[in-house]
Amino acid sequence: MNTSKSPRFWSYFGWLLVIDVLFTGVDAIFHATVEAIEVYSYPIPESLLFLSANPLLWYAVGKFIGTLIIGSLLFFFVKKGGSTLSRTLILSIPLVLLLEGRYMLSGDYDSQWHVLNTIMHFCVLSVSTYLVFQKSRLFEA
Repeated sequence: MNTSKSPRFWSYFGWLLVIDVLFTGVDAIFHATVEAIEVYSYPIPESLLFLSANPLLWYAVGKFIGTLIIGSLLFFFVKKGGSTLSRTLILSIPLVLLLEGRYMLSGDYDSQWHVLNTIMHFCVLSVSTYLVFQKSRLFEA
């Protein structure tokens, strides 16, 4: 039985899935409706083109998986945060920077897209994370 105040990984992972669904869903809506951050290029494996050739779909799938992996790796740092805000920032800042770094390496988008995308990602992920951490009481005794 876990009697410590910090949550177990699988409890965190369940709430991370909720955060990821919110983050990916809201992000996809912004990318589909705001022309300045439209997703028009994403590497789609040839073997998966029969499912869809839509770059926004594969961008969302890649971000969803990346967020789960990176967010899981950040668990031990997140649980050390002293407040909901610090935990939110511990999860959001590295995640957004790593995701954006991956998009920069692709070379498909201009500087304006990256700046707007980074700001939007940080805002959407931070709000989603803060709300989930606050409402779930995951880190409370």
